[in-house]
Amino acid sequence: LAYISYDTGHIYWLELNDDVDHPTSFDTGAVGFQPSWSVDGLRLFFFSDRDGNSEIYVMESDGSSQTRLTDDPAPDYSPRWSPDGQHLLFISERDGNAEVYMMNTDGSGLLNLSNDPAHDEFAFWSPDSTRIVYVSYQNGADPHSIGEGNAEIFIVNADGSGKMNLT
Repeated sequence: LAYISYDTGHIYWLELNDDVDHPTSFDTGAVGFQPSWSVDGLRLFFFSDRDGNSEIYVMESDGSSQTRLTDDPAPDYSPRWSPDGQHLLFISERDGNAEVYMMNTDGSGLLNLSNDPAHDEFAFWSPDSTRIVYVSYQNGADPHSIGEGNAEIFIVNADGSGKMNLT
């Protein structure tokens, strides 16, 4: 189980076993948010503003080899590892609004999947890693308040094709 501490700002993890009454935490030393485990359990993706801007990072589970994968003046956040271990979803504001992006786990192959003037977020993988579902705030909807517009659920293929409004 990976989690963050608001006391320290560090990412910690616990190994949960049936035979351990009181699991101990391991401090990775990483300052960040929203850790996402790799499929093999050996690495964690997370986002951090340690360099003055929210960027996506990866590290080994022991906290070593912390590597920044994105480098853009706009915020990048909410990383989610694909079930097949090949790609990473994240939200980026590099196009002037929040968009759903995908990249390879080494930071290459950047692709805007939602590509919409609306604010898009809450992206999740299908179990087979072929499709992505996300929320798009259409027709002037504001993700931070109730008012005009609609929060719609969209689905798109992992290659960016076949975008469809489900609601």
